[in-house]
Amino acid sequence: MGAGEAGKKDLDKFDTILWDISKGGLAKDPAMKGAVAFLVTVDIEEKSERFNITARKSQMDEIDRRAKRSGMTRPSYIVAAELANTNQTAS
Repeated sequence: MGAGEAGKKDLDKFDTILWDISKGGLAKDPAMKGAVAFLVTVDIEEKSERFNITARKSQMDEIDRRAKRSGMTRPSYIVAAELANTNQTAS
């Protein structure tokens, strides 16, 4: 599997997670039986930093489609997808 295919597979997993959360799928997950959801406010005193990346136009177009479908901006989607991927592989 090439790097492009691996990246697409990771984005597909991330999209599945986002879709599942937005459609209440976690509430139907048997592993969540008895779980309690709550919001946590986190006050972070860290400034955002701008980065430039290089990617193929087709890759950026795909990221833009997925970000829009998820209701996110491109940078938010890229960061969230990578953090989700990093958390899944670190476990």
